[in-house]
Amino acid sequence: MTTTKWMLTSSFTTILLLGCGGGDSGDDTGTANSGGSSNNPINTQLTLNTVVTNKCNVQSPKPGVEVLFHNAQGDVIAEHVTDSNGLLTTEWPSDAKHVTTVALNYFTRNYGFRTLSIDTIMDTKGGDLGVIHFTDKRYTLDCDCKDVTFFVQNLIESSPESKLNIGGGQEYLTPYTQDFSLEWCDAKGPIDIQLVAADHQSSQAGQIDLTNLDEYTLSLDDFNHVGVMVNDPVNSRDDDIHAYSSGGWDSYNYANEPIFIYPTIAEHHYVSSSITKQIKVYDTVGYSANSAIRKLDKQGNVSSEIVLDVNNAFSKEAYSLYETIRSQQAPYQYDFSNTSDDIAFTEIALGGRNGDGNVSWRLHGGIRGTIPNFSFTPSLDATIHMISSQSIRVVVKRYGDKKTLDEWRTLFVEQSRMADPELSPLTTESNLMGLGFYDIEYTY
Repeated sequence: MTTTKWMLTSSFTTILLLGCGGGDSGDDTGTANSGGSSNNPINTQLTLNTVVTNKCNVQSPKPGVEVLFHNAQGDVIAEHVTDSNGLLTTEWPSDAKHVTTVALNYFTRNYGFRTLSIDTIMDTKGGDLGVIHFTDKRYTLDCDCKDVTFFVQNLIESSPESKLNIGGGQEYLTPYTQDFSLEWCDAKGPIDIQLVAADHQSSQAGQIDLTNLDEYTLSLDDFNHVGVMVNDPVNSRDDDIHAYSSGGWDSYNYANEPIFIYPTIAEHHYVSSSITKQIKVYDTVGYSANSAIRKLDKQGNVSSEIVLDVNNAFSKEAYSLYETIRSQQAPYQYDFSNTSDDIAFTEIALGGRNGDGNVSWRLHGGIRGTIPNFSFTPSLDATIHMISSQSIRVVVKRYGDKKTLDEWRTLFVEQSRMADPELSPLTTESNLMGLGFYDIEYTY
């Protein structure tokens, strides 16, 4: 991470929220708790796949993703790209220590909102790195998208003042509610519908196959599955609760309303809780984020208690790393072993904007480690040379039990290759703790 300028400005008006998923790794401290050394042999080959998800969630190989190998000092020692099948299989250099992937994400159908995504897996040993995911919502090939008109007058008469959730959006059924249209892609499969009673204490749901249909009249007969209310796992008015099921079911608590699952439709159910707020660390304003995922039983109860808190040990170490990076004196040390006794991974995310869109650089490491003075290829250095509206976010992740770092790596690779990643053990019980500082000036 070569910096020539890094200073905090007086304004925190621009908040860039960076994603936190995918590609996690650990350092060579051995286990997530003891800090012992790993005895696994170094792999002599690296394998990874890159895929891209389009507007209708259809995945396809993503060719041409740049893959860089770095030595322990952060210098680039080898350059590769994924082939036409999004695959890279190559020899692992004996002096390689870190791996970086570089490609563009497009999150809207136009070219105005794109992100240059740089992901560095620190202190890795080669082997299979699994599937690395990208997004490109510009393309609708094989999606079969069309506008569908929904007629709701029957629902208004039979269930007045109820809330209709459909395809991720919502409508309140009042005498003034009009029939509406939304875009739906046949490749997404049936559309999820949910009707929440006016008192918010009960709900029904269903699914509609819209293949070859461009209009549909909704009635109570379409909602033939009874909802089970989820017990609030945090019991706080500050939290954002989201229940979902394997297969695509989602339910959000708008204005702290109850949320529901539908055991007669899907088999596996989860609840995600998150709290974000502004905090002050010493004399610096930061933005904390806590989130947790727990599996639900069919009665809507969580598998274990959820406690969300950005504790002092984490805040102090995150601030220390932030101040160290501002000092421009690489390499940068970090140690989150005192944050919790079961921390598995650390992620340091740098973000901002250049003339072509957003830039996100995420560094994935273990509970403790060293960030060297990373360099990139000349072309990449030129692309991201000057960034404005910068941010840094530090995240630690923990899960339901204790494993060695190699075991965590294996689980993440397996999850990345699963047809339904939500069935991974990593989904059953996970916690994230983050702290971000925004509007930082820095130059690569």
